[in-house]
Amino acid sequence: MTIDFVPSTPSLFEVRNDVTIALPRMVPHAFTDGREGIEYQYAFLRDDVRIGGLGLFGTEDAVAGSTQPARVYPLDMTLAWVLEAVLGFKRTLCNSDDDFAFLQSLAEGLVNVFVRHGRARFSRRYIAITHADALLGAGIAVPGGVPSLPDGTIVLAELFVPAREA
Repeated sequence: MTIDFVPSTPSLFEVRNDVTIALPRMVPHAFTDGREGIEYQYAFLRDDVRIGGLGLFGTEDAVAGSTQPARVYPLDMTLAWVLEAVLGFKRTLCNSDDDFAFLQSLAEGLVNVFVRHGRARFSRRYIAITHADALLGAGIAVPGGVPSLPDGTIVLAELFVPAREA
């Protein structure tokens, strides 16, 4: 059964599994190469009880050459432990979807939780990405026809949130 999260301020709710994804806790993260980033700490809840969670890293990138201030927030779903946690959550739900379909549906939930996230002077684009090699390493088959960039990057989900003033 495919998971399908729907907005439920300030979170997303998935009816068939009775699961909520709360707006993640976001804390500063320093990558080993010195870049600054964000650690996203997601909690998966059922009846206000935590049944799972996921931590992943990302960055905040300014969009150059834009007429309006804009930011891109890539969520990195390439690390082995992230993919293992996703598959573990799939087992928790006793979900029978194929692994890639589940990963893609969950990624949509992870980015869509930001759909109603406050007001900002700038547009925001959240994008959950992975890599074909990372999926292969985790034993997740990539279905034929799934588009990827020349370097093997696969966009699992994305959300554009336009700027909103108070």
